[in-house]
Amino acid sequence: MSASTGIDSITNTLSTILLRKNIIPTPLSPITNNIASAVLTILYVKLVLEIGTLIRVKFGVPELSRKFVHFAACSIVMFWPLFDVSHWGWRLNVTVPVVMSLRLLYKGAILKDPEDEDVQSMSRTSSPSELLYGPLQMTLIMCYVGLTQFMTFTGIAIMASLVGDGTAALVGIQYGQHKYYRMVMMGGSGSSLSGGGEKSVEGSVGSVVARRAW
Repeated sequence: MSASTGIDSITNTLSTILLRKNIIPTPLSPITNNIASAVLTILYVKLVLEIGTLIRVKFGVPELSRKFVHFAACSIVMFWPLFDVSHWGWRLNVTVPVVMSLRLLYKGAILKDPEDEDVQSMSRTSSPSELLYGPLQMTLIMCYVGLTQFMTFTGIAIMASLVGDGTAALVGIQYGQHKYYRMVMMGGSGSSLSGGGEKSVEGSVGSVVARRAW
């Protein structure tokens, strides 16, 4: 069974690219292509986590490293076209989010080590339990999108919204000068307004630009 795709024009599988660059003499089998593509996503995310740790050590701003990881990890969708949708192995595109979900559950609920590198790079306060909230929710969304909305415009739109959120924080931290507070309407018959947190105009603009560009 192949993936249902709404982006039929994208055919640059890993095998196609390697053939075009004369790196391999013959096409890769679909399963080999998909396994190799999954390995590339693993290497990419490993690099992202290492850079996130370096950012935290260098700048001492937990939110900066956390949002960098958020932004870069969501960009994993750029590897989607490498997978061959003619073979069930395209589902290996969720290898990283599945492994990361299990890793976050283990480190946040069982290991609980505040000095762990994932806790340091993906939490605001070095609290292991924070891994079970935003980071875990994000990886679960990535699993859902990768399995049910793979190579569709809906899937790309969902991932773009996650990228936009990460960009807003990165731009806001570095360049945010004009602050405002977003108010959130709380549900129920007695609806009331509650503070949604401090935002910046620069960060919001960065979010919109990132989503449009993505």
